[in-house]
Amino acid sequence: MIGRRPAPNETVALRPLIPEDPETRLFFTFHSTTDALGRFRFPRVPPGEHAIGRLHLPAEQGGQPISRAATVLVRPGETAHVRVGGTGHPVIGRVVLEEWPGPVTWKDLHHMLVLKLPPLKEPAFANDAARQAWRESFSATEEGKRRLREQRLFLVDNSDDGAFRIDDVPPGVYELRIQTPDRRTVTKEVAVPEGPIHEPLDVGVLRIR
Repeated sequence: MIGRRPAPNETVALRPLIPEDPETRLFFTFHSTTDALGRFRFPRVPPGEHAIGRLHLPAEQGGQPISRAATVLVRPGETAHVRVGGTGHPVIGRVVLEEWPGPVTWKDLHHMLVLKLPPLKEPAFANDAARQAWRESFSATEEGKRRLREQRLFLVDNSDDGAFRIDDVPPGVYELRIQTPDRRTVTKEVAVPEGPIHEPLDVGVLRIR
């Protein structure tokens, strides 16, 4: 669903909630295309918890970025049902680059809206490899899984004039991360309120120098 309407011909992606299981080292991403009523189906999914959302680039382009909109628990021999979208608020706005010398191809830039969770308390690490190993182990703990379940990430589709719209954003405090043509990242806090769903939240014109 996108707002109140079905979302036909969209690519939905499913992958493990823990991106890479420390025990099995299993990693995969499944794709499904929605039908005219917005329905999708993954016929053979390994048991476990999985993240699911919309795929924003064709799979053959690599990277396969998805909007993390929901999680689903798949049990052996059972069919799991999950609804993606259809609730929350649209977040709309427009990015303007002031004093930029040339044209901007907005569709090549990748913005995202990320739910702000409480800061994760990490120990001191000797190097990046030690930090990565700790994070992989933490992701397999109950606290780590809880954070992964709570996390929401919405990738942004830009219009040619810098305008954007992010549908079905649940209430919460988010960080909007805007990518510029020179690959800087500019952030803005966005508070999505409780209240009637489907009412747009307009963050206005974001001017960046």
